[in-house]
Amino acid sequence: MDGTKNRPESNISNMKKYISLLPAAAFLCIAVSCVLDPIYDFPHPGAVPAQISAELVGTKAVETLWNKDKIGVIVTESPSSDLTERYRNVGYVTASTGAAAEFTASVNRGGIYFRNDETVKFSAYAPYCEGDATLYPGNDGEIAVSTLTQPDAATAEKVDYLFAAEATASKAAPAVKFAFSHIMSRIILNVKVSTADGFDAADIDKGIFELNGLVHEGTVNVLTGKTAASGQASFAWSLGANAQKSAPTAGKHRYVAVVLPQSVPNGLILKAVIDGQTFSIGGVLAGELEAGKSYTYDATLKRTGLEFTGSTILPWDPVDGGSGDATMEP
Repeated sequence: MDGTKNRPESNISNMKKYISLLPAAAFLCIAVSCVLDPIYDFPHPGAVPAQISAELVGTKAVETLWNKDKIGVIVTESPSSDLTERYRNVGYVTASTGAAAEFTASVNRGGIYFRNDETVKFSAYAPYCEGDATLYPGNDGEIAVSTLTQPDAATAEKVDYLFAAEATASKAAPAVKFAFSHIMSRIILNVKVSTADGFDAADIDKGIFELNGLVHEGTVNVLTGKTAASGQASFAWSLGANAQKSAPTAGKHRYVAVVLPQSVPNGLILKAVIDGQTFSIGGVLAGELEAGKSYTYDATLKRTGLEFTGSTILPWDPVDGGSGDATMEP
């Protein structure tokens, strides 16, 4: 007896559809097992993988160069293919801790492949924002960032954004070489007490220090490398709780913070409280905190006030920020 005669026609149709899908499913398994572009659902035997390498200008937040970092690579121009739609946020990782690094796709066989004979343009950013390789990270490439809390190198690295643009490569020459630069600013504060002016070296460990007037909220655009600070400035920003603090030496503390580039026309306010006495100095780093620059500010705390003793401004790579005097508040 032919059992199919008693089955609804829709069931028979569904069975046929199911059987017809089997070869396609098997084909997909074969395609995934090949060393081919995995983003596409069909094989490309002639595809050539991109070879990603990079150099870094200056040091990073951890005071090293590369630190086994993960970067996001974006295809910005592909004249004769759809690579700009396929590769909008591809993760690559390196094991390097040196000045130069070779990167491999963070997902096995999940990197960028050339198929056509065309010159392709790339940009890249770090740290990598996890997401779909076919979608720009954040809000169409704009990522919200907060520099409010960064008490150690690990948290500082998360806001130490780097950007590289205009790298080119092709199927015939697949080496993609990036030159990364910092797009944030960095502030280094060296604060010490003067033992010749009423303090003991140990007194600095009693101190509570603040750097006030910075805007800590904003955005980073990983497509353009541009940043924007927005929102209200903070006026109770504790250096001890929120900035990196190096191992103290006798009578001296060093604080390091990665911040958004911004305008501070009236400068910042450095505040210190020791033994119930409050000292402050205004006009610190007045002007522009520029992308890719590191500002060092030196201050000495005396019983008569807080004295600005020197500053440098350098490409990050470094910048001398200056020095000045502080008075004891009533």
